[in-house]
Amino acid sequence: MSMEFRPRLLFFSHIGSPEAITGAEKLLLSTIVELSAVADCTLAVPEEGILSGRAAAAGIPVRVTGHVPIYYSMYLGLPSVPEEVEEGTGSEAMERLYRLLLEIRPHAAWVNTCVQPLPAIAAKRLGIPVIWCLTETMRPAAGVGPTMKLIEQHADRVVGISASTLKPLASPLALSRSEVLLPGVDTAAFKPWTWASSRAVRRAELGLQEKQVLIGFIASHLYENKGLEHFLAAAGMAAASRPDLRFVVIGNPVDAEYAARCARIADAAGLSARLSWLPFEPDVSRAYPAMDVLVVPSIVEEGFGMTALEGLLFGKPVVAYASGGLAEILHATGNADWLAPMGDYAGLAERIGRLADNAPLRLATGTRSGAAALAVFGMPAFRGRLLASLERLRLPREPESRIAHGSGPERGLLAGWTLRPIASPEAEASAGLGGVPRVQLPDGVLALLPRGEPIGSPPAEPAAAAEPPAPASPSLAGGRRERLRRKGRLRRGKAGRARRARRGERSRPARRRRAGGASRRRKIGSAGRRAGRKKR
Repeated sequence: MSMEFRPRLLFFSHIGSPEAITGAEKLLLSTIVELSAVADCTLAVPEEGILSGRAAAAGIPVRVTGHVPIYYSMYLGLPSVPEEVEEGTGSEAMERLYRLLLEIRPHAAWVNTCVQPLPAIAAKRLGIPVIWCLTETMRPAAGVGPTMKLIEQHADRVVGISASTLKPLASPLALSRSEVLLPGVDTAAFKPWTWASSRAVRRAELGLQEKQVLIGFIASHLYENKGLEHFLAAAGMAAASRPDLRFVVIGNPVDAEYAARCARIADAAGLSARLSWLPFEPDVSRAYPAMDVLVVPSIVEEGFGMTALEGLLFGKPVVAYASGGLAEILHATGNADWLAPMGDYAGLAERIGRLADNAPLRLATGTRSGAAALAVFGMPAFRGRLLASLERLRLPREPESRIAHGSGPERGLLAGWTLRPIASPEAEASAGLGGVPRVQLPDGVLALLPRGEPIGSPPAEPAAAAEPPAPASPSLAGGRRERLRRKGRLRRGKAGRARRARRGERSRPARRRRAGGASRRRKIGSAGRRAGRKKR
């Protein structure tokens, strides 16, 4: 890849939990790590957690923004999206985003998932190109139109991690700015050399014999969309005639009522003694090796399906619903036969049973799937797609110019990272700025911008009229000037004598007067004596 310069990229994650890490976060991290070879990358997270820790360990600078509102209404396609987001643009979090962007001065901002519009809006208002990565398939509803309009207005490039994520895009402009960028996974982090020992340890912890077949379900958080109820229903059907089947659910409950309902379903299906519940496991190399079959029964259109891809890369057969990105992954790796129609848990059970009954089929399917997944989704293939996408963007060295104003009437041209005050509307028109986008920024943000050369000169204020002096006659004027000159000489003479008196000196005129008086006295005295002699 050849680029004209090494860009600065700022990546925004919508979450950063210390308890679990989602597929969207994993994909974001792999993107950052790969791009760090050709760009200076910084990760922004709302709080420190597993994602920020892994990024820091990889040498990626991390900035914590604090809470930034996210809008699940955008994912759900609710008509309230425009009003909710507009309210958020006036929040304190929005000003923190502006300040971070001004500090980092990125050449582009990467916004992850559809539910965090504020970083995209802040970057776009500052003229920074926005790459908006959609990692989920938004639900079709009346509000998808406003949601997609908002994304279209603020994204210079819309990246979808599957074709499913880009389905809501409809306008020609949005489609022209979009592309599918299939993710990649670094299998070195899976530590393949530990799989055999990890399998033995975990199965021993679960009390499993090697002949028993373990069917697994894994998610960072257990909630309805992940299809846990469907997994339990399929498990009950498959287990009815297979006493050697065992099941494990790995993930953190987020809804106590939902978790209790799932536990009742498991009890009713007779799975209580054959089902293990485990908390989320951050180290996937300790989760997948123990399994023989992985089931991913998402009941919504998945944007991608990182869990399914991880299972394939661990060499496990994957049974899944044909939902969105999940179907794309299994088709791309030659596993379409293991897809059941969404909602058909009987179809899941049939496929689970087929694999459970045939160990050679399980082994062959897992081995072939691992190789196919590595070829399509391994890091070498992903790296090529990612760098080509970045090069096609042709990022500018400076942000696009904006005419910015705060709460007052003053305006300025935000060119690069400098604000040039505009003296007047006439100066703006003369400079040909009529087509430059207008934005309003918080006064505190404007105060952070260095000032550049003003555009135009402020209009001159009219001078106040002064009353003309009264005319004076020439003779009076001349006499007055002479008197003023004499008074000036007198004042200067007095002032000089006063200074010399303070220094203990005599003035020259005084010395001359004193010397002159003595001479006159001597002359008068001599003349008097001569006159007296003549009289005598």
